[in-house]
Amino acid sequence: MTTRQSSSADKSSRGSVIRAAAVALLMLAPVGCRAPSPPPRTTTVVPAAPPPAAVRRLPEAVSANWSFAITETGCIAHASNRDVSLTVRVGHRFELSVSGIALQSIPAPAGTWAQLRFDSAGGSWTLPARGDSHRAVVAIVQPGERARNDVLMLLGGGSLRTELRNARVPVLRIPDSDVSGRDWFDCVRREMRRVARQNTQRGSGS
Repeated sequence: MTTRQSSSADKSSRGSVIRAAAVALLMLAPVGCRAPSPPPRTTTVVPAAPPPAAVRRLPEAVSANWSFAITETGCIAHASNRDVSLTVRVGHRFELSVSGIALQSIPAPAGTWAQLRFDSAGGSWTLPARGDSHRAVVAIVQPGERARNDVLMLLGGGSLRTELRNARVPVLRIPDSDVSGRDWFDCVRREMRRVARQNTQRGSGS
């Protein structure tokens, strides 16, 4: 009687162990069969495009500074500003040219009509001019008494307006050239006398 009870107890114990093992396997099974986790999502940050560069508006008027040079070929004066500059050349030919940043963006082909107008306390003058291939406005002047007076007036200071079709060029405010300008004007006188002699010789030769 005792032996049978012991055997039943062993069977019951073994059954409990088997059931516990089965439950454990069932609990572990989902872990082994679980689908792999998706890779972490990455976000690509695209840098924003830089804002467009602001278009610089040209001022209504700018101020110039004088500089002078005397070379083997003639006399050169500059009334300069980064936006607009005036160059006066007196030598084998007499010309006034206006150039600078203000003219670089103007769609004015070579030969475009233009005009230079100068106003000062001592008087005013106007010269016909043309646009050239270097984005400048050039006025060719006939040497003579009038041209000499125009240069003297320019050296005394005033305002130069460049009138160009369908374009606005800042007014160039030119200061009095003072002693440096008067010294440079001696070169202008010499060049004009030289040109006058050459013209006289050509006239007598013909």
